[in-house]
Amino acid sequence: MAAFSVLEATVGWIASLGYRCSTRVPADAPDVFVTVDRVGDSAADHIGRASVAVRVWARTDAEAEAEANALRLAMLHGQPPEGVHSARDEGGRLLYYDEATRRATDQFVLSVAYQLEI
Repeated sequence: MAAFSVLEATVGWIASLGYRCSTRVPADAPDVFVTVDRVGDSAADHIGRASVAVRVWARTDAEAEAEANALRLAMLHGQPPEGVHSARDEGGRLLYYDEATRRATDQFVLSVAYQLEI
């Protein structure tokens, strides 16, 4: 068995939904892209439970909000990737403007249950 990366799985999952996604802001960022951060984690009996912040970046507040809503619905109602058991919304939406990148961002947090090894 090999250790499982919930970040890698989440990035791949979001990419499979048609978004450019990584754990860092890309240097050649498109108009809309997504970053993922693990902001909490616990484990028991070979199952991890991660709090994953998903941040959608866009040119305007309205575009960031609309894309975040679409992505959140797709993740909550779609089939998760291998090794991920489930994802549920933790709430706490955050919409703000990032001065460094000159982009609007809309963030949501998911609780992701996953295999520690696969």
